[in-house]
Amino acid sequence: WGKGVGGISEEKGFSIGIDPNDNGIITGIFSSAIINFGSKSLTNTGQEDCFIAKLASDFTIAYYPFTNSSTNDSSGYNNNATNNGATATTDRFGNTNNAFSFNGTTNYMRVENNAVLNPTAQMSVSAWCMWDGSNTTDGFILSKGQWGSSQSQYELSRSATGKFRPHIHIGGVFRYYDGNTTVLPNLWYNVAMTYNEIGR
Repeated sequence: WGKGVGGISEEKGFSIGIDPNDNGIITGIFSSAIINFGSKSLTNTGQEDCFIAKLASDFTIAYYPFTNSSTNDSSGYNNNATNNGATATTDRFGNTNNAFSFNGTTNYMRVENNAVLNPTAQMSVSAWCMWDGSNTTDGFILSKGQWGSSQSQYELSRSATGKFRPHIHIGGVFRYYDGNTTVLPNLWYNVAMTYNEIGR
């Protein structure tokens, strides 16, 4: 989850990640004369300039490393998750009980609503995930609210077309698109979505 970032023109984020100290790292390009990262500003010297930015760890409002099968939020905001049937498994580094496996139908984790989970202007979501190939229908990685309902806010999924798909509900309209990556089974992916009201 990110702090407000942007200018008054078009900004594009190309990657988002977290370093070993839980700082957010983002890269992209901007065409605004000035782009703001919290209290820091960059000035454009051409038509488009690139940026690499590190956001301090306090930008995180929900973080689930799943260490030792824990579903607690490590961000400090106490957005702890309740596990409903998912099985602890090995993570991408080979560490046991540091990830969870879902059956694609009845398994899920639930986080109670919290005001900090309801951004209205900017947001970023990132997750490490692996698809086992057993379910080819739409598969949600995360969802804030029930998809298709008035409570729906944002989702990230693997679509039935085999692509990662970000969703966002804006002004009563559901918007989504399929990314370029074809999701292959039994491979780890770091997938992210970002939204900035200024550049929508």
